[in-house]
Amino acid sequence: MREWDALRAIVRQRLPDRTPLVIVRAFPVTLVFLTIITGVGMLTARQTSAEHHHLLERYGFDYDMLRAGQLHHLLTGMFVQSEPGIAASMLVLVATALAPCELLAGSRRTLIAMLVCDWLSSLLTVLALRGLSGLGVTEATRLLHVADAGSSAAAHGAYAVAATLLPGRLAAVAYGVLVAVTVVLLFQQSLPAALAHLFAVLIGGALGWCWRDASLSRHMA
Repeated sequence: MREWDALRAIVRQRLPDRTPLVIVRAFPVTLVFLTIITGVGMLTARQTSAEHHHLLERYGFDYDMLRAGQLHHLLTGMFVQSEPGIAASMLVLVATALAPCELLAGSRRTLIAMLVCDWLSSLLTVLALRGLSGLGVTEATRLLHVADAGSSAAAHGAYAVAATLLPGRLAAVAYGVLVAVTVVLLFQQSLPAALAHLFAVLIGGALGWCWRDASLSRHMA
């Protein structure tokens, strides 16, 4: 298929060989972000549940912080996980999302996608929880004032950008599968995580489609 040939050509262009220097130059955002969340995980590894809850109150985000205008919490929440310590599953999620995104979109746009998807999905999630609480959803009311944080929304946004930047029909298929899986998982995850992931996938998809023509032209040049 021509799409697969085009994808292989992009990979060869971005990774002419597999030396450490080439890999570092190709994936600086991925490597730096993995280093940061690993370091934060090491610092929180010995925390008790109460101590970590206090950390989330300081660096996470919830509806009360939004009402108080404490938007600076959006800057820190993506680097702190909802549980103390290093979660191998989170590292795998971040690596498998950011690396393809950086390969296809470039480092600058990957960084933009991470920040925009994480920040906007966090805002939309707390607003959605407020709306659901107003409709009488008990779980939303309970979680509305609980600070949360994590890197998974940024990763889902990066997945979406990468999917939409695939060559030809691969983009529609990959993004369709991602949206379908995200919708299915709405019923298997905590409500804030499910909402944040869905919002991030939609926002990341919008960014990817906006960048698609320029990105593909750059690779074909």
